[in-house]
Amino acid sequence: NGVHARSCVAKSVQELYDRYLGPEWSEKSPEDPIWNKIDSIPDEELWRNHEHSRSEMGVYVRDRIVSHLKEALWVYQGSFSKTLAPGLRLGYLIAHPALIQALTRLKQAADLHSNRLSQAIVAQVLMDGSLDRHVARILPLYRQKRDAMHASLQRHMWDKARWDLPIGGLFFWLELNEAQDTMLLMEKALAAGLAIMPGAAFDPEPKAAATLRLNFSHSSVAQIEQGIRLLASLLV
Repeated sequence: NGVHARSCVAKSVQELYDRYLGPEWSEKSPEDPIWNKIDSIPDEELWRNHEHSRSEMGVYVRDRIVSHLKEALWVYQGSFSKTLAPGLRLGYLIAHPALIQALTRLKQAADLHSNRLSQAIVAQVLMDGSLDRHVARILPLYRQKRDAMHASLQRHMWDKARWDLPIGGLFFWLELNEAQDTMLLMEKALAAGLAIMPGAAFDPEPKAAATLRLNFSHSSVAQIEQGIRLLASLLV
């Protein structure tokens, strides 16, 4: 069940901490208040905090785990498409030095070179601080919409699906309680004016579970309520 799966994941993560980060990290992280949500501090101050990064939803998080790895090869991947502008389609990799040459060859084999104009735009907003200011402005908006979808799910889907409150990103991941053909469900939803995405599109291997990915960043709070109510009515 879900509780068992989460406990297994937590155990696996703890083992990775112990193996690569050492006991110091393991001893301080479980109860460290840096993991807690802090809404009373202005978003601008949180975003500019020099000691810790923060997630998109207003949660302090530690420095990326890869910054503490001493043995394993690692790759850290990110994108400006979600934080700056969807049309940029520009991402980045920060990798262990031993992997750089191979990754460069893979990139050159894939498309030779990323769009120069997009790179110039991103470089400019990084240098002049525009990205920091932009993210600080959109954090409260995304948090409001995330909380609105969470509340709507609790009202209309409490007996139909399971989900976790996301601490980052732009989506909810739902596991439906009853077996569903999610592709057929998507077609019914589209016919009714609702866009949803079957979770199978994001699974590397087919799974029996019926899952959905729901976006909360695009719609208004009123549309979110309307959409979740409609989705609940379409479920068998």
